[in-house]
Amino acid sequence: MDLLKRNDGGRAFLRIMKGFELTGEASRQCRIALSERSYPIQLIWGMNDRSLRFKKHGRQIMKIAELNEYKALTGKHFLQEDNWEQIADFVAALASRSSG
Repeated sequence: MDLLKRNDGGRAFLRIMKGFELTGEASRQCRIALSERSYPIQLIWGMNDRSLRFKKHGRQIMKIAELNEYKALTGKHFLQEDNWEQIADFVAALASRSSG
């Protein structure tokens, strides 16, 4: 956490994060990307994420992407740091099912 705060009390980090806020147009483009795709996708969710809750955000993604299932992991917001091996296995399995 100290890395994010640096010498400015976290102001630089917050400026960066503001850039990730979804405007109406960005949200519309995300919906299009999820619903009009020609490639397989899967949802892998860190169930201990306090920033993006599955009940709200995960279910929205599932609905938009028309997914019937998701992979639940015990990780938090930076899921790739907490569960990289499991994510690699999920991606490999998806790729092997899709390459036939």
